[in-house]
Amino acid sequence: MGLEAAVEAAAEFLNKDKTIIVQPDRVSRMGWHLVVLMKDFLTELVTRLKHNNTAYENYHRIFVPVGHPLKTVEPKQPLRVDVLLQYIQNMLSSETTILAEAGDSWYEFHMQHGSIGWSVGATLGDAQAVPEKREIACISDGNFQVTAQDVPAMLRCGQKSIIFLINNGGYTIEVEIHDRPYHVIKNWNYTGLVEAIHNKGLLRGRAN
Repeated sequence: MGLEAAVEAAAEFLNKDKTIIVQPDRVSRMGWHLVVLMKDFLTELVTRLKHNNTAYENYHRIFVPVGHPLKTVEPKQPLRVDVLLQYIQNMLSSETTILAEAGDSWYEFHMQHGSIGWSVGATLGDAQAVPEKREIACISDGNFQVTAQDVPAMLRCGQKSIIFLINNGGYTIEVEIHDRPYHVIKNWNYTGLVEAIHNKGLLRGRAN
């Protein structure tokens, strides 16, 4: 996973004769490599670019206003992400730590890593390292299924983390790179899974 995987996936659709690949510590084109830091390359590149408002105009074209909780809720009415995030925002304080995946936001620099499954283990580790705070994690179903085995450790250690599981039916971050049917995953009974893991507390015995 990561930046190189994203580059390799995108390379299928690019004209290699006109492609310059910029990575954190080097620049490559048609087999040659130049040791130049990405920040230095971009700093110089920006001085040579013509002003272009296309991205800004597209942002305004697809902009969705801030959501507000509905006054009346119909059965089976979908929960909007922007409304959910507003509730989560109201939970944050100096006593909480938030661990959030990139999700469907415009924050694309997470693709520098593009890792799947990091957030469950990170929630476990952060809660163990800073027990005086409460972790609030926003985790997608694809990430959760990769490292769900860390949840039993959270329960065994008596951690008080809150996990908001965003169920979108697949590895969405991979779909953005390379859309294929194998990125669709089996839906779990997540509440049933936690019940099975917790099992009304710890029960120990010995088989003879």
